[in-house]
Amino acid sequence: MRTLSATEIDAVSGGGTLIGDLLLGVDQFLNNVLDTPILTLPGLIVNSLGIVGKAIHFAVDTIGYTTLSAVGALGYALGGTGSVDYNYFHTGEPGSAGFFS
Repeated sequence: MRTLSATEIDAVSGGGTLIGDLLLGVDQFLNNVLDTPILTLPGLIVNSLGIVGKAIHFAVDTIGYTTLSAVGALGYALGGTGSVDYNYFHTGEPGSAGFFS
């Protein structure tokens, strides 16, 4: 039995397909847009409302993360390659340890 080369494996698995790569690119672009100061400011303001504000911020971020990670998963399933840096609660950000932080 012959061993497949990396190029052949990519061709069989759909590695680097146009649609998969496009979805991952869109996913990364949207993550970058959502991490801009003008769009993070409302979350920081809501955090100042105490536990209720933090719970709202946490819920909205969770919905965003879930939606965008589903787009990324679809991109990978369609053969996209690369990685996406999700801007969801980085260490030190408000909410990084959950909505009680």
